[in-house]
Amino acid sequence: MRSSDRAVEVTVTAQGDLTSVTFLDGKYRNMPAGQLAASVLEAVQEARARMARKVMATFEPFTKPNPEAPEISGFDVDWNKIFGPGVLEGPRSDRRRGAGRLRDEISEDPED
Repeated sequence: MRSSDRAVEVTVTAQGDLTSVTFLDGKYRNMPAGQLAASVLEAVQEARARMARKVMATFEPFTKPNPEAPEISGFDVDWNKIFGPGVLEGPRSDRRRGAGRLRDEISEDPED
């Protein structure tokens, strides 16, 4: 899975574990640290969400009743509990732009 700026490519396992990170075309050399971190996080989050949706699609037939065996009613799965919130939101293009971006916040202590 590549980040939207095409600076980073990541690979995850079926469990969502990160297995590789590749920085593409030397773009990372000119990126501020925060922007590079945001690209990595974006790619990882999207790869994990995509893999979770594949797992959900694979197991979907088991969640429905079987008409040939009425005693097998299917089972309920709490996908949010398994994969965490946000997985059911759909692909990146369906989400609010920039919602998953890394943001910096500076807070100063009040002076005494």
